[in-house]
Amino acid sequence: MKNPRRIYFCHHCKKITTNVESVLIVEDFAMKSFCSDSCIVQFHAPLITHYEKEEKEIRKKHNLTRESCFIFKENPHYIQKTLENPVEAWEDINELGEKLYVLFARHEDKDFPFTMIVVTYLYQKVPSFVFFQTATNSEIIMNEYRRGTKIEDLKGFLQKDPGEAGEEETKSGNEVQVELPQDEVESLERKKSALLAELLTRRTDADIPFENFYLYDPYIPSTIETPDEIFSYEDDEGEELFVYLKGHSQAGVSFYFIVICTKLEMNQKENSHEEVLFPILSFPTLDGKLTKLYCIGEKISGNLKN
Repeated sequence: MKNPRRIYFCHHCKKITTNVESVLIVEDFAMKSFCSDSCIVQFHAPLITHYEKEEKEIRKKHNLTRESCFIFKENPHYIQKTLENPVEAWEDINELGEKLYVLFARHEDKDFPFTMIVVTYLYQKVPSFVFFQTATNSEIIMNEYRRGTKIEDLKGFLQKDPGEAGEEETKSGNEVQVELPQDEVESLERKKSALLAELLTRRTDADIPFENFYLYDPYIPSTIETPDEIFSYEDDEGEELFVYLKGHSQAGVSFYFIVICTKLEMNQKENSHEEVLFPILSFPTLDGKLTKLYCIGEKISGNLKN
C-alpha cells in the first residue's frame, strides 16, 4: 500500500499544500504553519495590537507617555542589533506552553544612549517574528517587560542559523575588490545623481524618510542575490541598467527594497574580461505605486510579491 500524500495547511488562510518546503514556521514545538509572510502577520495581528495597547497603558500608569528616545523605536538597525546581540533576555511561558522572548540591548546613537526592548518568537534559537519593540531610558519601563524566567546563559541562548553562517562564508569568498578608473567613477556619480533626483520627485512625504535610507543598506546583498523581480532598460545615454526588486519584512512592517545596477567589464588578465554588477542607487519604500514606476523595460525574471 502506498503512503498517502501528506498535506499541510496555513493557519490563517487555510490554504492546503503538499510541499513541506513551502511551509513557514515561526515557533519551536508549535504546530502552527503558514503559507506566506503576509499570513503570519495577519494571524498574529491581535497580539501585535495587544502589545501596542499595553505599552500605552504601562506608560500612562508611570507618567512616561513620551521619551526623547522614541525616535529610535521603529529603527530597523537597532531592532536587528537587539535581536542579534541582546545583553539581557527573558523567557515568558504561558499555561499552554507557548513561549515568547523579551530581549534587551543598550545602544548609543550620536552620544544618545537608550535601551531597545523587543518581544519575539524564536525558531531554532533564531528570532523569527517580532511582535513589539520600544525604546526607553526608564528602569521602571524595563522592569515591566522583565517577565517569566531570566536567561542566564546568553551565549548558548541565541545562535545564527547554520545555513546563514555558511551563506556568509560563501559571500565573503565571492567578494571582488574593484578599482575603477576616474572617468568611470565620475560617470557613475552622474548616473547616481540623476537617478536620485528622479526618485526625490517621485516619492511622497509619507514614505520612509530619505535620511533613514542608510539604515536599510544591509538589504542590498539579499535583494541582488534573491530578487523577486529583475528588469533591464536603457537610460538616456543608451547604457543598460538593471533594477532588482524584493519585498522584505522588518519588525512586522513590510516594505520594498530596490537596487539599480549597471554591469561593468573588468580586465582580469591579458585577454580576460569579467562583468561585475555594480549598484548605483538603492532605497527602501512602503509605496507600491512608486515601486511599479521602477518595473520598466524588459522583465528578466520573477513576480513581485505583494
